Amino acid sequence: MASKSWSPVLRLNAHGVARSLGDLEAEIMEIIWRTDAGLTIRDVSDRVGRPLSFNTVMTVMNILVKKGLLARSGSRRSYVYRAALGREEFVTQLAQQVFRGLLEDFGDLAAAGFIEASDVIDEVQLNSLLERMRESARDKTSGRERSDAGTE
Repeated sequence: MASKSWSPVLRLNAHGVARSLGDLEAEIMEIIWRTDAGLTIRDVSDRVGRPLSFNTVMTVMNILVKKGLLARSGSRRSYVYRAALGREEFVTQLAQQVFRGLLEDFGDLAAAGFIEASDVIDEVQLNSLLERMRESARDKTSGRERSDAGTE
């Protein structure tokens, strides 16, 4: 993962990326992800959906830089911030970390729980997921075959 120290902590009662980030961190990341241009702290502060001090926004943005989720460029008085990871990449890496951790800790129980929870996605998404799982299994099998052939 591209992050320096970001490690997901899940809040099951939250929604969206706020499940793994604080509410303000998530709101700031969503603001950053909605623009292709870099934003200053003032830009972000003006777009936050509630009244917050400039210093609060600055502190949270600096935390996001330390976590490796925001990249900062420019000089001290005019830093510009961009997402270090796109939203899709962030969510993909989050899901991989969570699923991998659950599977390592709980194995078949976690896999069964995932299957039981799959009723929240439609048939097209489920078929796409099944195809990705098949491709992944084929890749692992062919990788082992290449590895085995190299040891003979």
